[in-house]
Amino acid sequence: MGEVTLTAADNGWPQGELGVSQAPTLRFENATDAEQLFILERMAWNDQAATAAEVTSLQVFRDLFSSELLRPGEQISVGHLTILFTDLRGSTSFYRELGDAPAFGRVLDHFEALREAIMEENGALVKTIGDAVMAVFRRPISALRAILNAQRQLASPPEGTPPFYLKAGMHQGPCIAVTMND
Repeated sequence: MGEVTLTAADNGWPQGELGVSQAPTLRFENATDAEQLFILERMAWNDQAATAAEVTSLQVFRDLFSSELLRPGEQISVGHLTILFTDLRGSTSFYRELGDAPAFGRVLDHFEALREAIMEENGALVKTIGDAVMAVFRRPISALRAILNAQRQLASPPEGTPPFYLKAGMHQGPCIAVTMND
């Protein structure tokens, strides 16, 4: 595409990534009442190569080769990734009100909903910590879509079951991969 208009609207951002020509004409429009930030990145790589970031952010790779990622203490540069952390809001009171065993069962169900949402967006679940999740994605939009989809599902449970609400934080930037504590 040679000429493209990117619009930030009250109902969200355009879905997916946009491919443009080598010398495009870009126009940015803000159709909201709030200030918006547009970030333009050039992503280019040989189609025949897989980077460490791509491989380590694939759930199937982590499942099949989790013990083979790196020797303990060894580090490699993986470039830019998006890291997503979630935390279950109000889980302490949830355990108190429902009881440990039933609450733990619901927390496991919440992990499954997150795992599915993460995998649907080609992310990888790195680990769970208590009732929190750490996941990685190659693109920020994938992390955002995953958490929004998981939240929609968790906020609309079967009848008679209280909804879950997630807190989430994302960061995109350079990182390294290490294997520690299994």
